[in-house]
Amino acid sequence: MSFLSAARVTLVICALLTPSQAWSGEESRFGYGLTLGYGDGITVRNVQKGTDVGDVQWLSIEPSVRLRLAEFGDRQHWYDGALDGLIQARVVLNFDPRNGYAGGGVAALRYTLLPGRRVRPYFEGGLGVGGLDFKLQDQADGITFFIHTTLGLRWKLNDRFSVLAGASWQHISNAKINLPNPGIDTLGFQLGFEVH
Repeated sequence: MSFLSAARVTLVICALLTPSQAWSGEESRFGYGLTLGYGDGITVRNVQKGTDVGDVQWLSIEPSVRLRLAEFGDRQHWYDGALDGLIQARVVLNFDPRNGYAGGGVAALRYTLLPGRRVRPYFEGGLGVGGLDFKLQDQADGITFFIHTTLGLRWKLNDRFSVLAGASWQHISNAKINLPNPGIDTLGFQLGFEVH
């Protein structure tokens, strides 16, 4: 990379992370959005080793409604931010090792840092319940529970729209209601937008 290219990249990053009066206005308390995600199975526990739960690959569609719950700090520190509650519908389409699907609802909390900046990091965690029909040999179908976390960036485009991008971890399990139940763990990414 040339010096000129490095300087341009540095200027763009600084512009995005620098507070601006045009971006420091308060957002509405209510918003809604749509996120698309991809997940790839991983085996993190011994009970998952050698099973087909590590082979899953899925796409998710997640419409959501957001409500601002609280704001913290005096907007002068990096750790000041906003806490939002989210209700998400979740549709998961599995395409490996077999075609299948899952669906349900998730209640989540999102904490967004760096108030007043265009690009803001966020952390999101949620719990949900739904149904699973992945047709796996080593994971029973039926009622299932979702645990998910996302670490991402939220880019406010204007007063009405934001774009979100993040890395996610998700765990799907039926809490041993039906056996076998080694659980499904995935790492992936999410891309979405929000109207506020």
